[in-house]
Amino acid sequence: MAYIGTSPTQAVRTRFLYTATASQTTFSGADTQNLTLRYSDANFVDVYQNGVLLKGGGADYTATTTTSVVLATGATADDVIEIIVYDVFAVANLIKKDGDTVEGVINFNGKEITLDADFDTSITADTDDQIDIRVGGSDQIKIAAGEVAFNEASGDVDFRVESNGLTNAFVIDGGNNGIGFGHSPRSDLHASWTQSFFGIEGSIISQVNSGGGIAGMSVTQNTYVDSDTGGYAYMTTNEATKLDLKDGVTAFSRAASGTAGNAISFSESMRIDTSGNVLVGRTSTISGGSNSASGAQIGSNGLIQSAVSGDTAISLQRLSDDGDIIQFRKDTTSVGSIGTGSSRLAIGNDDTFLTFAGDLDALYPASSSSTTPRDNAVDLGTSGTRFKDLYLSNSVKIATATNGTALLDLGDTDDSNIGRIGYDNSDNSMKFTTNNSEAMRIDSSGNVMIGATSSTALLNVRGQTAPLAVMFNSDNSDKVILQMRHDFARGSQNATMIQFLNNDGDEKGSIKTSATATQFNVSSDYRLKENVSYDWDATARLKQLKPCRFNWISDETNTLVDGFLAHEVSSSVLQAVSGEKDAVDKDGKIKPQGIDHSKLVPLLTKSLQEALARIDTLEAEVKTLKGE
Repeated sequence: MAYIGTSPTQAVRTRFLYTATASQTTFSGADTQNLTLRYSDANFVDVYQNGVLLKGGGADYTATTTTSVVLATGATADDVIEIIVYDVFAVANLIKKDGDTVEGVINFNGKEITLDADFDTSITADTDDQIDIRVGGSDQIKIAAGEVAFNEASGDVDFRVESNGLTNAFVIDGGNNGIGFGHSPRSDLHASWTQSFFGIEGSIISQVNSGGGIAGMSVTQNTYVDSDTGGYAYMTTNEATKLDLKDGVTAFSRAASGTAGNAISFSESMRIDTSGNVLVGRTSTISGGSNSASGAQIGSNGLIQSAVSGDTAISLQRLSDDGDIIQFRKDTTSVGSIGTGSSRLAIGNDDTFLTFAGDLDALYPASSSSTTPRDNAVDLGTSGTRFKDLYLSNSVKIATATNGTALLDLGDTDDSNIGRIGYDNSDNSMKFTTNNSEAMRIDSSGNVMIGATSSTALLNVRGQTAPLAVMFNSDNSDKVILQMRHDFARGSQNATMIQFLNNDGDEKGSIKTSATATQFNVSSDYRLKENVSYDWDATARLKQLKPCRFNWISDETNTLVDGFLAHEVSSSVLQAVSGEKDAVDKDGKIKPQGIDHSKLVPLLTKSLQEALARIDTLEAEVKTLKGE
């Protein structure tokens, strides 16, 4: 790029030197000469690595950010990276007279004039109709068509105006956000003036004298004194306010928006009377505790009264921390309080509080902190003074200490816990008590025990003194009374549906199912038997059986069926018959005998074998007779 004047020593051609670290690709910021890399056009940048000119455009390096150069391949430690920038026009010695020296740096870059070597002080006009002045890296002054803004970047920058006689005629303390008039600010706004009359943004402080004495003082906002009427008039259409100090009374008044220049009619909002009573929304004190009119009063005697229609009469708020909002005392002794604790309202006395927890939708007893629950410490009612009914729309939750038992007692005044439901947290079991005795338990695995306290089965029913342990009954003949189901994959082995055990836990029989059939089993293992004999006359015993045909008395259809009479079978196969002949219960009802027809199978099998043997003998004799 062409330049004016003598051959420049800086700008036009600016040389930046960097010493690379291992694998470093990006070079920016201050170089070894403490010059900060900056360019505006990558076409006017040359990059050398150890004296070798690199190709731009991404081949060997990329230069797009105006403040950095990125190598395509990481450098080796101690490589010398030299960046030559040609695109900045410098006027270091543009004007020079004999004996005079122009010092400093002035760089022209588009719409920006940089005034120092590290490029952090400049005058910029890159926004239409706006000039920005930056000093030390921060925007200090913005000049636009509609405003002039000082300290545009909101930094710790002071602004000061001197007058003929005051060093600090007007001061803005940027660090402390203070404004001073005639003095360094000692507060947010500090004026060192002694005049009796002055105005700030339409506010007027007026002092009225009468006969050499002070009759009163008024402080007004958005008002002026009308010279024609002597009254107050609007400066603008906005609302107006007034503070009156007169005859020991402090009164605060306001007026709604009006028309500029029109007279103002103020309405008093609050006053402090000569007795020290604070009145809000009224001008006279409340007597006898009667406050029929709207308004509030804080009496000099400490009495607070408030009356309102259609809104909240009193709203109390505690900020930041939690604690008492209202404290109640008798003389000097505290008898209770109302306070907050973590979004909770607590009402109580001493260390017992009833807490309303809106964030938990809960009401619970708490300690004096208003948030810490007091488990097992507070009763709802007493043994002699009880609540009647409790109506709830959701669940009842009872909690106890770690490893304790949560109890729900159901009883009467004579025996409050004759019925009880309890959850034992030590073993995570649920226990049900009737007539002061445990009747049922559900353990931590979900096993249900009736009449028992331990079980490895899902359901354990122990009859104890009852004649029946379990009864299943239905009044609908179309319903299944008891269903056993075992879900297993097709082709699986038999599944045990019912298992029969003796007192020692030994299996004595079972009912099993497969995918297609049901199998009824009794114990028949040879290891359980002795005195085994295969030589006995089954045919003779079989002949003693008396198969017959009959109908059941309860069968209204009188359908004939084939079978046996139990007492007749007992003479031949005793083990097949249960019960006693002609037995009745205590009420005279029949206790019927029963037959296990499976016990007849061995007799039938042995009789068939004997018949087959005789048939074989007869067939052999016939062959002999036939000469075969």
